[in-house]
Amino acid sequence: MNEGGDSSFSGSEEEPWVDSEEEEHLEFVRTRVKDFTGALRTFVTRRKEFEEASLAFDMLAADLRMRGNWFCQDNGYEGLLIKLAPVGTPMGSLHQMPKIGGQHNVLETFLDVVKLGWRLWPDASTGMLMNLEWIAEQMENSDIALFDPDTIRMLKEMSLQKTWPNNPMCGGMTPQAAKTILSRHSQGTGFSAASTNGLVRAMAMCDEMGKRKMEKIQTAARGGRSLELEEPDFFGMEQILAEMRGPGPQPPRKKASAFSINGDRRKVCTAECCTRMEVDTMFDVCSGCSKAPYCSKECQVRDWKRHKGWCKQHRKKQGK
Repeated sequence: MNEGGDSSFSGSEEEPWVDSEEEEHLEFVRTRVKDFTGALRTFVTRRKEFEEASLAFDMLAADLRMRGNWFCQDNGYEGLLIKLAPVGTPMGSLHQMPKIGGQHNVLETFLDVVKLGWRLWPDASTGMLMNLEWIAEQMENSDIALFDPDTIRMLKEMSLQKTWPNNPMCGGMTPQAAKTILSRHSQGTGFSAASTNGLVRAMAMCDEMGKRKMEKIQTAARGGRSLELEEPDFFGMEQILAEMRGPGPQPPRKKASAFSINGDRRKVCTAECCTRMEVDTMFDVCSGCSKAPYCSKECQVRDWKRHKGWCKQHRKKQGK
């Protein structure tokens, strides 16, 4: 026994200090990366099975209930999507990561998982939303710029969908995530600049103001003066509150609200593969159907061959 009476301590050297929060975070990241790459490998192995299921559903004209029962079964696609989603984990550039099995590009495979999931079950699911929100919030701009036309079409379909029988809550959030991704693609911006969520934009503004505040404090300190006394309202709380309450980067509409699940009322250009979103002003719509928005006359002319069939049918239904 030691002189102090503590028999539990036997070592003479102090153990090195470890930041438990940092270690927990690193372990979390390692686990998420392991799950992410493992899910991609599972998809590569089972891809043919999943694609055959999708073809079978299409041939049978399967309804959402039948698709959902298969999608959410044990060891099904929903579990794969949940395991895949790298929630809260910055992954870097996926297209630069080592190929899966030495031959499958990580970014392309990841997008294939999401696209096939939408084909299998075009409804709201937790796994799908988790992946969409990660793309919207944390995917690198260099990866988003490489999206293929099928990915763009999927995101536009999601942004336009109105009914979500399986989960109206997740369904309401799905178009918002899709629109944010499309906005990032068209403008090459980060998450906060592309989001209509007031809290997201306000937090980003706080971070930026904090950085500028620190720079000014350091400059003032070198000059021997106190910035706080000279500029008490530097943090600009009125600006932050206005940003939080505002509709964000979208035209003013009566139904737009920064605190509503459906607060993102932006419309995306109808032209195939165009990802331009409304920002300050509303897009003009097709004069024939009064439904399809276009960002420019050029896009409308280029898209007419594809759009005219739907446009004529819609006018006929409306008795025009």
